[in-house]
Amino acid sequence: MNQDGQEMEKKYFALITNPIAGGGHGLKLAEKAAGMLKAAGMECVVRQTQYSGNATELAREAAGHGADVVVAVGGDGTVNEVARGLLKQNTNEQDLPKSAAALGIIPCGSGNGLAFHLGIPTDVAKAVEIIKNGEIQTVDSGTVNGKPFFCTCGVGYDAKVAYEYAQAGTRGLATYVNKALTWWKKYEPQEYVITADGEVIRTRALLVTCANANQWGNHCHIAPKASLKDGLLEVTIVLPVNIPDGIALACRLPGYKLTDDRHVISLHARNVTIERQQKDVAHFDGEAYMEEAVVKAAIIPESLKVISLSSKL
Repeated sequence: MNQDGQEMEKKYFALITNPIAGGGHGLKLAEKAAGMLKAAGMECVVRQTQYSGNATELAREAAGHGADVVVAVGGDGTVNEVARGLLKQNTNEQDLPKSAAALGIIPCGSGNGLAFHLGIPTDVAKAVEIIKNGEIQTVDSGTVNGKPFFCTCGVGYDAKVAYEYAQAGTRGLATYVNKALTWWKKYEPQEYVITADGEVIRTRALLVTCANANQWGNHCHIAPKASLKDGLLEVTIVLPVNIPDGIALACRLPGYKLTDDRHVISLHARNVTIERQQKDVAHFDGEAYMEEAVVKAAIIPESLKVISLSSKL
C-alpha cells in the first residue's frame, strides 16, 4: 500500500459494522470481507455496533490497539461515525487534527456518497481488493456547527426530504424518491443570507449544500467540482425552480453538470455561514436533524487518512 506515494504494509484490519445496514446484512458482509482478508494473510477482527455513536467508540478503540486500517461496513452514517473515531482531538489550537489510522469502506447503505467519490463499489470482493491494494491518502473533512462531516452538509429541500425519509418505516431508493416527490409539491423555498469567506449572498433558495465530497450519494453530484484534497468546501445554492426546470436539474446530477444550470450558484470557501429565519432541519452525511437558525460549516484540511482507488480526490 502507498501513503501519498510511499510503500506501507497494513496487517491489522478492524471491521466495524452496523448489523442492520444493507437490509440487515451488514454483519454477514463484514464477516465475508474478513474472510477474504484473512485468506490473504491479514489479521482481522469484526465488531458490531450496539447503539448510535458506538462505531466512533469502536473505531477509536481499534486505532488505539494498533489497527492499521479501520473499515466501516455500512452506509454513510456508519462511515461518518467510524471516521469520527479516527480524528484525533485538538491538543493545541494551532494544530489540525490528524487521523490515527486509515479509513477503509465497504459500502452497503442507501447512498454511499463518500465511498462512491473515492471510487469504492458496493461489490464486496472489489471493495476488499481496494482495501488491500488501494492508495492511502490524506484528505479533508468538515464541521457543521462543530459536528464532523466527511461528505456533505446542508439545509433546505434536501434536508427536509432526508428528515422525512428517516421517519419512514422502510429504507431504500424507492422510499427516498417517494419522499422527494411528495415534498417537491409542497416545499416552500426559504430566504438565506450566505457568507462564504467574506462574500455575502442574499437569496431565496431551494437548498444550500456545503460539500467536501462531490455527491449526496447514489452518484447524485450536487457539487461536481468538489475535491477532498483542496482545503475548500464547494457551496451549491439551488434557486427556486418550476417543475420542468426541476426535472432538468435532476437529470444533470449524475453527469457532473449541475453547476452549468442557470438556477445554480456555485462557489468555494473555507468557512461558510448560512443564516435563515428560524430553527429548522439540516443534514450531514445523510443524517437529518433539527439545527439552529444559523449554520456554520468549515473545512479541516488534511485531517483523515482514507484508502481509495480514485486519483480524483
